[in-house]
Amino acid sequence: MITRRRFLEAALVMSATAIAGLISGCAHPQLIDYGSSEAQIMKKLGNPHARVEMPNGWVRLTYSWQPVGQAVWWLFLDSSGHYAKLEQALTEKNFPLVKPGMTQQAILELFGPCAEIYRFAALKQTSFMYRYEDDMKTAMAFWVDFDASGHVISWSTSTDPWLDKPFPGI
Repeated sequence: MITRRRFLEAALVMSATAIAGLISGCAHPQLIDYGSSEAQIMKKLGNPHARVEMPNGWVRLTYSWQPVGQAVWWLFLDSSGHYAKLEQALTEKNFPLVKPGMTQQAILELFGPCAEIYRFAALKQTSFMYRYEDDMKTAMAFWVDFDASGHVISWSTSTDPWLDKPFPGI
């Protein structure tokens, strides 16, 4: 049986040059020109997974690359509505933004859709699992745990559980 880890390792080796060629023609948040309007951004990237008006008058657009990717991008528009800042949201410095009592909707506004939702019936809990890479480029998972009413009770990190799952069909 081939695990996802073995499959992903082989796929990375075989597709490195192909990916480089594709990136030049694909829309990616890192390729958006600073100063672009929200309409220009959405024309290139599509509708964001979340749009949040910030207290300082800026707007945060959230683009999740879950489940396959390991990134969630925040594009910030300044108070004049122009693209001013890009940030990779799934970093350990941003995880403390998740506080007990936050709703699932608030988490979706922060990070967009997750890679997988785990349900623990006996505990009456649900967990959103987001895939990311840590500073050492290790495949990791960021878990946000909710009680039965859909409010955050905790968060944690682990290695990415998808890496050792059997890959379907192989």
